[in-house]
Amino acid sequence: MIGLAIKPAPPPRAELDLEPLTWEPSAAFLRYAIGGILVGVALVTFCSYYFFPELGNRSFWTVAMVPVALLGWYFVVHKKPQTAISCLAVGMWVCTAVLVYMGGGVGAPVQYIFTLIIFMLGWLSSTRAAFIAAGLTVLFTVTTAALETLSLLPYAPANPPAVMGVVQVCVFLMAALIVHSSVRAYRQRLQELERTKSELNEAQAIAKVGSWVFDLESNISFPSDESCRILGIAPGSTFNSDTYLGRTHPDDRENLLLAWKALLQDHRDMDIEHRILVNNTVRWIRHRAGYDPGQLKTTRLLGTTQDINDRKLAELSVKDSERKFSTAFQSSPVAVSIVTLLEGRFLEANDKYDRDFGWKLHELRNRTTEDVHLWPDRETRQKWVTALTARGSIVNYEAQWTHKNGSLRSVSISGELIHHDGVPCILAYVTDITERKAAEDQIHNLAFYDPLTKLPNRRLLMDRLEVALASGQRHQRQSGLLFIDLDNFKNLND
Repeated sequence: MIGLAIKPAPPPRAELDLEPLTWEPSAAFLRYAIGGILVGVALVTFCSYYFFPELGNRSFWTVAMVPVALLGWYFVVHKKPQTAISCLAVGMWVCTAVLVYMGGGVGAPVQYIFTLIIFMLGWLSSTRAAFIAAGLTVLFTVTTAALETLSLLPYAPANPPAVMGVVQVCVFLMAALIVHSSVRAYRQRLQELERTKSELNEAQAIAKVGSWVFDLESNISFPSDESCRILGIAPGSTFNSDTYLGRTHPDDRENLLLAWKALLQDHRDMDIEHRILVNNTVRWIRHRAGYDPGQLKTTRLLGTTQDINDRKLAELSVKDSERKFSTAFQSSPVAVSIVTLLEGRFLEANDKYDRDFGWKLHELRNRTTEDVHLWPDRETRQKWVTALTARGSIVNYEAQWTHKNGSLRSVSISGELIHHDGVPCILAYVTDITERKAAEDQIHNLAFYDPLTKLPNRRLLMDRLEVALASGQRHQRQSGLLFIDLDNFKNLND
């Protein structure tokens, strides 16, 4: 879409397409031409035979064109347009040349048919074919005129003026018929072109992909309507390299220039994503470009412009979310891991696993919890998985884990079911509560047991009595309390 002061290397040579633009208009033209030939031959033959009997066998000379027309019709029916064109052109040219040679030289009325043949070749085949036919016709005409001047042509009586008039009228009618079919076919092609262009614009608008052509000689880009919309310019606008480069985000210009240079010098197709400035906003687009394969000379490039702003913003948002999650994951004060639901295989873990359980990340990754013996046994982990699966998430699930050194650690696990690349996984936050549990046990012992004798104290007695009384009331049962008096226990206790 931009141009640089870089001389492009010549692209691989490609063949020119000399075929007609489409088959249908060519087929219609051929049908009109064959019909005109048959009608003209029938009219000339009929008039010559019935109105000018003195012509004799010469009345049927034009019938030689009928097999040529029928053979051309055969190829049209079997969808071989180029063969039909060649058959009609060569056959009609030879028939006309023979009639001119045998029928009086350059003054023969059928001489005008050469003009129709040249026009037909130019319309249906190529300008090259038309020039070749015109050159052969000129050469034949000059030769015939010279032979006629030297009286070397076969004798042919003068054609009655009426016959010449009939032949010329037929030629004129055939010319009008061919012109009519040509104009009709041309209009049809224009309508098809407009319809195709409209459909292309609609398809580009739906896909958010526009096209453009860059002319290397004039340094001008010609974008489609959708490309104009994506670039934020008026439909039908054109621009040069400096204009486009000025609309490119400053941070992306260098990469764009390098990609363009590789396209021009090394013929590597360009495929680049970059930002542009549109009405004081930044938008993401994707450019793809390459050489026009139909060129013999490097004069233009073909490319597409795709609106990827929504997709790119979504990707950036995902990357930002991933960055934030990674930051939270790594900076969490507790051990965090992602493991597969079924196997318990570690996908990720932070460095707190090394601090709390002695395992480094490279030692855990792609290994299961069973491989590193975190859980005491498989059944214990399965209980945790079952509880988590039933709820979808769980908080402060207490369990026993095994440290790398073999010691048991009390842990509190908070987990949630997630999907990572389509695989069910567990995001778990694991807190080592071994010291807290020990402190809780110590507080419990101090509250309910005598520090010296380790025997239950009055508080534990009252707690057990309340439990027993509540159970008796609930089940309608009676309970008894036994008092035992030990003599002189005070002395022992002191």
